[in-house]
Amino acid sequence: MPTQCLVATLPRCLSYHHRRDLVRCVQECQNARELVSVGGDFNEVLGLEDTDGLTRLCTDCGLVDITLAKHGRTDFDTYIQGSKVLDYFLIPLELENAVLACGYEPYNIRTMGDHRAFYIDFDTAKLLGGKPTFANAKASRDINSKKHHQIPLYFKHWIKHLEKHKFFKQLEELQKCIDTDTPNDRLAHKLDHRFQRSAKHARNLCPQYLRPTYSPKIAKMRNACQLLCQAITQYQHSYDMTEAIQATRDQAGSINYELPELPLTLQDCEETYKQKCKELVEAEKEEIKDGKLRKEHQEELIASYLDKGNKEHAQLLRKMKRAEAVSKVFTKLRVVRGLNKEGGLSYISVPADPACTDYKNCEEWRDETDQEEIERLLTERNRAYFGQSGNANLCQPPLEILMDFKGSCAKAKKILQGEFPEEGLTPATKWILEQMKYVAHPDSIPWELTVEEYEGKIKSWKETTSTSPMTGVHLGHSNLLCPASLSQRLTRGH
Repeated sequence: MPTQCLVATLPRCLSYHHRRDLVRCVQECQNARELVSVGGDFNEVLGLEDTDGLTRLCTDCGLVDITLAKHGRTDFDTYIQGSKVLDYFLIPLELENAVLACGYEPYNIRTMGDHRAFYIDFDTAKLLGGKPTFANAKASRDINSKKHHQIPLYFKHWIKHLEKHKFFKQLEELQKCIDTDTPNDRLAHKLDHRFQRSAKHARNLCPQYLRPTYSPKIAKMRNACQLLCQAITQYQHSYDMTEAIQATRDQAGSINYELPELPLTLQDCEETYKQKCKELVEAEKEEIKDGKLRKEHQEELIASYLDKGNKEHAQLLRKMKRAEAVSKVFTKLRVVRGLNKEGGLSYISVPADPACTDYKNCEEWRDETDQEEIERLLTERNRAYFGQSGNANLCQPPLEILMDFKGSCAKAKKILQGEFPEEGLTPATKWILEQMKYVAHPDSIPWELTVEEYEGKIKSWKETTSTSPMTGVHLGHSNLLCPASLSQRLTRGH
């Protein structure tokens, strides 16, 4: 049997099936008259390695490597410890003329990491057929374990809210149930719900500090931190970062702030980096409070324009300064009135014809403002959208999963034990059920989670990872509750 045919029959060859599914997905979108671009870290070289990978994606879907098409060279690396191009941005031929510029940047210029950042600059008129509309910027996290000023207040309000609802007394009751082997699921769910509500209550009472407005001195301090971070990367990976370091020095401009002199030893770089970061944090805190550096910068610019006789630019800067002051006042008023906590939908646009389901070609729309009707319409839409898997093999007779949400019914037990009847099932479904069997006894792994295991996982998990969109209690809350790191953060904060 040929190798490719043998691979196709092995369900465990995930890379092969992933490539095949990716090609199929792109082709389905193209058949629906959509222009699809694919970009990312593929960990393979286009055209030199497996012909079933990126090469097949390009040939079957008519995609081109836009960087190669524009520059005609691949004699560089995109991974700091590698020697070849592993990151690509593939676009359809129809979009090639819409690309104004593209390329790869030196390591650690704008993004810190072990891969080069690449950019594609499109002509939006050619790409989108007109002037684009831009979405609002994504809001930042409300709680961050590195913001030391938030930690004491967070715990103060959190503990107060838990005590108010007798959380700790009920927690003792739950522990007694566990010790006596008499589970109380209802109490456990109640405490978990209360824990989440208390965390949200505490975060809403913590002060929120926005990113400080631009000032040359703050920008220079950030450049100094970036310069040291690049030097640390150079030492750790034995990679020449001269180009990136020089670019950072050029960005610093002529502002009177001393940049650290390189080369330094790795230990000196790390110690200086910590010190500079601390100075930056303190400067940003002060700037958020009074905006002194921003005001000084604006006054200097106004004075320089007046000296040159450019009254028009000076007047524009005065108007900008006045507008920023007014905006800051209204922001404070919104905070006092509690209007900047959470938002919602004030209206939605729906087809004028309730029977219309072809939203792309619908021409007549109406705005719905009634909150109850908005909730009903969104529920119906989500039910239809997320119910599209109804034709999957696991949802069709004779399998037809009808088990409860927890998967604890008799049918689920038969699947786990490998005793589910296979009559009438397709080979693919049989293989899926085979993989769902027990590989070990359910009690072979203890269900208890030690404090050390919990702290180890939270410590190694990137805090910005999205983990709990339903509850809103993200990893920032979990990081705050780690005793080992909490004392260190509080010590640094004081």
